[in-house]
Amino acid sequence: MMSYKVIGILIALIQFSLLIPASAAQRPESYKEYQSSLGRSNILFTSLDRENYSKFTILDNIINIEGKYLNTIPKDIYFSGSNMVGYKKSLNIKSDGSFTAALSGTPAGDFAKIVISFANDSIATYRVEYNGGWFFGDNGLSEKSAKAMFNGVVLTSEITAVYTDENPDIKEIERTLEEVRRISDSVTYGLTDDYQKARALSNWVSENIYYDIDASRGIITEANVSLKGTLASRRSICGGFAGLYAALLESIGLETLNLKGGVMTLSGSNGAVCDYQDLPYVTVVHEWVAFWYEKENRWVYTDPCWDSSNRYENGRYKKGITAIKYFDISPLAFSQDHRVDSAQSRKYFDVPDSFAPSKSGADPSEIEAKPVYKSPEVQPETDAVSVQSIFPIIKNSEKEDNGEAPLYAAACVLGGLIAIMFIIILRNKFKN
Repeated sequence: MMSYKVIGILIALIQFSLLIPASAAQRPESYKEYQSSLGRSNILFTSLDRENYSKFTILDNIINIEGKYLNTIPKDIYFSGSNMVGYKKSLNIKSDGSFTAALSGTPAGDFAKIVISFANDSIATYRVEYNGGWFFGDNGLSEKSAKAMFNGVVLTSEITAVYTDENPDIKEIERTLEEVRRISDSVTYGLTDDYQKARALSNWVSENIYYDIDASRGIITEANVSLKGTLASRRSICGGFAGLYAALLESIGLETLNLKGGVMTLSGSNGAVCDYQDLPYVTVVHEWVAFWYEKENRWVYTDPCWDSSNRYENGRYKKGITAIKYFDISPLAFSQDHRVDSAQSRKYFDVPDSFAPSKSGADPSEIEAKPVYKSPEVQPETDAVSVQSIFPIIKNSEKEDNGEAPLYAAACVLGGLIAIMFIIILRNKFKN
């Protein structure tokens, strides 16, 4: 009988094969070279959430800012990270809670960071480039991430069962999913719109789950990221945050994707580092979620782990501040520090029926991964956020491959061979 630890190892191997193209691409020799390759935008929406967003507009050497937030207001907006010549800033809060602001100056370096400091003590930081003038860089990751999402797969129930309970047991799985449903019912009580429910659930995860620094520095086990383990301990790493949020969303009927890929970090686990210019080429592995918002025909990026500053370290829980940056963050803003490499649809609530042969009568080895199919045909207009780099639509590859196609093909072949081996092992397991 095959151990579920072996399943975990095979999953990791398949996922690793999908990361090869990102790390194998040729990197520019200097930041100036990299910066010159960036697309340029004079406008950046921080979020597509009509009730929580800032809009940056560059005009000459001035960055004008406007926006509003649901439960807080900015107390300061400023440049950070570069000495400025002729630095000026202003902020005006209106009676309805909306605001306007302006920043100007010439940096000593190639970029600066715009920091929004909120009344609830959270902050949100956004990068702005400078090369003879200000602009928001487009590194092309929005499009690559959208393509990776479109090529995502639906996991088998056997694999999803491990993400639910590290030692899969139907009764424990059912009990865990019932707890997930109880939490979502409580958190979304009185809300009618799916988007509002998703926002409330993201906030709940960020407020109530603690990032397990002790685990991230040591050995991460299935128990650290399973739904059962995360709910029992109220702590996990990014995979546990994402898994729990995805399950909560599924409990209210939303389609979800667990996204895995690279992130920008200067203080990652075990000293892992990835700067902005490294993001297209280097993988510091992270996990987050997207959900399908039917009303606007689009996927919504959300990272409840990065909106939380709760920490579990040296055996102690330390309560932090919940930020509002990463719920429905715009693709262009998200591409400043996230890159999608693979996407998984887990369908947690299908596990009890399809995982147990005694209930479904099906051979679990015959449940195959299926492609994720949601790709919006129309980019939606919104009253607060005009159309700006919402997910590019990619149904087939018509772009230049930049020399990555052979590497990607090789990685896909490798991943396919591993997947076939995995299916053969599963078949032999359930025949015996």
